[in-house]
Amino acid sequence: MSRKHPLAVRLRAAQDAADPRPSNRKIAEAIGVSPPTVDRLMNGEVDTKLENLDAVADFLKVPRSEARELAALPPGEGDPYTGPEESRQLTRKQRAALDELIRSFVATPRIASADNPVTDIATKRGTQHRPPASKAARDTEPSEGRRRRKAQDDAAEETQD
Repeated sequence: MSRKHPLAVRLRAAQDAADPRPSNRKIAEAIGVSPPTVDRLMNGEVDTKLENLDAVADFLKVPRSEARELAALPPGEGDPYTGPEESRQLTRKQRAALDELIRSFVATPRIASADNPVTDIATKRGTQHRPPASKAARDTEPSEGRRRRKAQDDAAEETQD
């Protein structure tokens, strides 16, 4: 017998307590996600976007902090961010840039499950960050073009000898 994830148990209990009891399809329509997304959460497969978890929890009147704790995620602040008074002076382009910066700070984490651990994107792509060469290294190490010209010059000298 498989044991349901504690988050799924809590969400099901909230769904059953609602009057009238909403179907997974109704929840999905109300929050603007696909029915399979809600089905996965309600069945204990918690590999979903944090924003979807929050939306389902809000719809079922489960505190976000409780839902996140059950999903083994940080609780977050709860209330949406509102900028300072001076933010009204920003242009539309500046606001868009600031929004993008904020999104980069809180990029939606994926909720990991035992069957589907989340991996680091850089590791997944097989890329590594290589810092740029220092000025000293650039001055002492010949560029690709210099190496090619030197090889051509060396080859030309060998043919002349």
